[in-house]
Amino acid sequence: MNSRRETDDLLDRYVKGRLTETELVIIKQLMQSDADFRRRAEEHQEMYNAMALVGRRKELKEALNEIDLEQPVAVPVKAPSKSRMIWPMIAVAASVSLISVVATYMYFDRRGDSQYRELSGELEKRIEQSEKKLLKELDATKKKMSPSPGKYVGSGFLISAKGYATTSYHVVKDADSIWFENERFGELTDTNVYNDAPNYITILKIDSLNVTSLPYTIVREPASIAEGVYTLGYPRDEVVFGEGSISAMTGYRENANAYQISVPVNPGNSGGPLVNQKGNVVGMISGSQTQVTGTAFAIKSAVILDVLAMPAIDSLHGSIPLSKNSQLGNKNLVQQVDRWKDFVFMVRVFKN
Repeated sequence: MNSRRETDDLLDRYVKGRLTETELVIIKQLMQSDADFRRRAEEHQEMYNAMALVGRRKELKEALNEIDLEQPVAVPVKAPSKSRMIWPMIAVAASVSLISVVATYMYFDRRGDSQYRELSGELEKRIEQSEKKLLKELDATKKKMSPSPGKYVGSGFLISAKGYATTSYHVVKDADSIWFENERFGELTDTNVYNDAPNYITILKIDSLNVTSLPYTIVREPASIAEGVYTLGYPRDEVVFGEGSISAMTGYRENANAYQISVPVNPGNSGGPLVNQKGNVVGMISGSQTQVTGTAFAIKSAVILDVLAMPAIDSLHGSIPLSKNSQLGNKNLVQQVDRWKDFVFMVRVFKN
């Protein structure tokens, strides 16, 4: 090389993937034959990766600032000391990225009503603390894609033995990929079939999942005030049961498409089923009122049935077959839940 500046310019274009094929061959030959050049190339690559990671973490912080977060937890990192010039920058990048939060989105985003919260939760985000693992992530990021700036969780449940499922729209909106998971079926991918944002309902088709039948039905008849109901969902990494009753025939701000319920719910419950004492679906959990303890809301099952009858769904998928006969009416609560939990899923949402 004619000068250090020219060499640095070449290395800069190398780490940014802007070399010609001829220049790339030259670079690789020099790295094989010249140990000093190889060391400079590696340091240049590490420097570029660290700077890029700082930029990505800055974007993450700006995105997180747009929502209301609860219980931020900073995870400490011990900066490696391999190089006085490179590792301090990587330590800065890592410290910006190591934030673990549990978030509750405010209904209708920050411009919406602060008294209502949607019940999707944000999963814990960790980055490896050792030098080798951090370098491995940096290298993988360069070769593949940027780390996901958000990983969110909600609940969902099957509505058809043919693999169709539903969850709350706000759980999966803007998602790059969605996974359904439970103890019986493990991890499953899905295809988005239809979004009904005004009614907070998303219909999905879980890939390669067909079951013989569902033991419950989705009822169109409205539930009654004071009627006993229960929920199953994933506010944590295992299915959680909650029990209560219908406390009002309308939802938040007298929404006629929803119920108010006295069932304990938490972030992660959104999209889970609301089930009556006969084991059938009467609604889907959508949110809670922040200033009233124990007050939650559920979209009515009749609204789910209306969405399933939309022409947009029928034209692409035909009539989605629904279970017509309940097998749980004569079962006690423990037996009902034992059957139900196979058809309720944790919904993992990735946003790249």
